[in-house]
Amino acid sequence: MILWDTHMHSSFSGDCDEAPRAMADEALAKGLKGINFTDHLDIDYFHQPGRFDLDIPAYMSEIRQISEEYSDKGLTVGCGIEIGLQEHLTAKHREILSENDFDQVIGSIHQVDGADPYYAEFYAGRDIYDCYEDYLGAAITNLSLFAEIDTFGHLDQIARYGRRHLGYEK
Repeated sequence: MILWDTHMHSSFSGDCDEAPRAMADEALAKGLKGINFTDHLDIDYFHQPGRFDLDIPAYMSEIRQISEEYSDKGLTVGCGIEIGLQEHLTAKHREILSENDFDQVIGSIHQVDGADPYYAEFYAGRDIYDCYEDYLGAAITNLSLFAEIDTFGHLDQIARYGRRHLGYEK
């Protein structure tokens, strides 16, 4: 059996403190054959400005170096990115992808009409169906504008966090 983890965030991402090399060591210890780092790039992230800015040159340099070192150890290491899709950033995202050779591109919805579905504010005073409609509508709109991705990230985010914030989880 060949196992890969293809959605990993490292200390280059605003939601992780783990060093990429330590993560590669752990993947190797667990017997994985490959990993793809896909650190966040969420330009204009309103909730915590700057948290998901990504130093792409430093990130790619370190991940590519790790990739070279670990190939002899039997671990394939890819350098990807998780882009926070927003309509007004379509041209900027295309520019970033044209300037960088990522092994994997994940497109995700982390903001809908100025709110992040991870946080309770997105659901406050709203019906669950309206929340789903807004989230899935944002996904459809963004994918129709920007299809230059390999996979769509966590389509279930609205279900995961909506259930919790709206009291459907016991």
